[in-house]
Amino acid sequence: MADGKDSGKSGRGGVALGHDFNEQRYGQVRPNAAESSDDRVTLMMKLVERLKKQGAGSILDVGCTDGFLSQKFRDMGLYTIGIDASASAVETARARTDEAYVADTGKEALPLPNDKVELIWAGEIIEHIFDTEFFVEELLRVTKPGGRLVLSTPNLGAWINRIALLLGTQPFFTEVGVRQSNQGSFLRKVTTPAGHIRNFTQSSLKELLQRCGWKVESMHGAALLTGKSVLWLDKIVSHAFPGLATDLVFVCRK
Repeated sequence: MADGKDSGKSGRGGVALGHDFNEQRYGQVRPNAAESSDDRVTLMMKLVERLKKQGAGSILDVGCTDGFLSQKFRDMGLYTIGIDASASAVETARARTDEAYVADTGKEALPLPNDKVELIWAGEIIEHIFDTEFFVEELLRVTKPGGRLVLSTPNLGAWINRIALLLGTQPFFTEVGVRQSNQGSFLRKVTTPAGHIRNFTQSSLKELLQRCGWKVESMHGAALLTGKSVLWLDKIVSHAFPGLATDLVFVCRK
């Protein structure tokens, strides 16, 4: 997420790039345990459970980090495959998955054969990727016919970003550099960038997914803000109006 904290530095005083970035952000530090119970993950887990009941037996956890969510998929009874760009994270994930591989999903083909899995979890990944068409088409390639993709990403068109732009400040979940900053916005805290390089609205993400061969089955909204003073409002707006949600959740079929 755009406001995640991290103490790692590159030689120039900011976050590292490429594989070094993945090791710095996700290789040594376990993801926040609270993330497994936040609004977005709760919604996506319900969608996965529903799809499992409809017959899905295997899942690919893209960006699995140390496998803290992969373990939940295994506990559901799903055959679980994890993929992450951090080699050290994958070492930990191997104990929580049935298979685990190291791959930079934004640049490298997934190390899986065609039509391998019935379900893909891609939570908060696509905003980190330069060649999004390649990424989305690789997900399609490894999915069995009729299989599903459950994908999420922050929403550039979120209600709070519309307010931010009216005030002339940088939208949330977007970043202008690699060093700690509040992006010039009095609405944001000084934090280390999460490495977001792509930004989506509901309509632009739908167009991308469809153009790359996916059939969009449903679109949902989830709350992404963490401040106690705005979380209640974020949940109300995000659940009622997905296009204004702070986080977009899509379910697609091959």
